[in-house]
Parts: sequence; C-alpha cells; structure tokens
Amino acid sequence: EWTRDWLAAQEAFEARDWKAASESYGKLCRLVRRHQEPYLGLSLEAFLGRGVAFLQLEEHTQAVEDFVTLRALWGESLQPGLLLVRAYLLQDRSADADRIAEDLWADDRFTRDEVSVWLAATYGQARRRDAEGICFNLYYPGWELIYLEGQPIWVLTEPAHVPALDASAEV
Repeated sequence: EWTRDWLAAQEAFEARDWKAASESYGKLCRLVRRHQEPYLGLSLEAFLGRGVAFLQLEEHTQAVEDFVTLRALWGESLQPGLLLVRAYLLQDRSADADRIAEDLWADDRFTRDEVSVWLAATYGQARRRDAEGICFNLYYPGWELIYLEGQPIWVLTEPAHVPALDASAEV
C-alpha cells in the first residue's frame, strides 16, 4: 500500500499539486513514525517532500515541524538545517533562523565555504531584507550581501580577511 502513496506523492510533487503532495507525503511520514521504513531514505524523502509542499502552501509552521524532524533524523546532511532556516525566515523568526545558521556554521561536518554559499542562497531565497541589506559577516568574514535593485550582490567590505588582497598578510 505504501507504494501507491509514494507514487501519488511523486506525481503530485511533479505536477506542483502541493496540497495532494503534502497529503501523500503525510501518509508516508505516518508510516515512518510507526517505525516502518520499507527502504532506507524513505524518512528523508517523506519529511523533505511534505516540508517543501508545506512551504509552497505557505503553511510554515507545519514545514518547520517537518524540517525539525528531518534534522533530527538526518542531521549529518546540511539540507535539513538550510530548509529549517528558510522556514523560520518565512515566519519572520529571524533569531531562530540565525541560531540554526550559527549551528550549521560551527558544525565541523560541513566546510565553511559550503555553509556560507548555501546560507547566502537560503537567506536570499527567503527574501529577508532590511534597510541595511543582509549582513553575512558571521558566515563569511569580510563580505556582506546586499541587494541592489532586488538582486543579491556580494560586497568585499574588509580586504584584510582575504589574504590575497591584504598586503600585510603573510602568505
């Protein structure tokens, strides 16, 4: 029976029928919660699919719940944390988003370059803006992401953080 739900979820997601996708993935999530995972990775696919469908439906609270679960189950992957950051930003919970971003930044399983690039994309996709732009100095020292006519642009603000641009830096 789970195969019908899995196929329905795939078809609904492909068709961008987010309501049907969330319902079909929901059945798979319930299956996983009953400790029945017919193949390795179904938990990842189910909670990821339903969470993304919830984001598309602007049901951010439900998306947060799925991404928290996903992060608990698949914390060795960067994506659950990034999706959680995005859901928090869409809820205007920037302090929670920043806390998760800082956790990802400090996690030795991920390179700082990888985390920086993905966080920039995540914050940019969520369209989190303020009068000063978005500051990413925490994630990429010396660089700041600003918006110019709605387009994200990285600006080098402190050349001393980039040895090739700092004349006093030892190479």
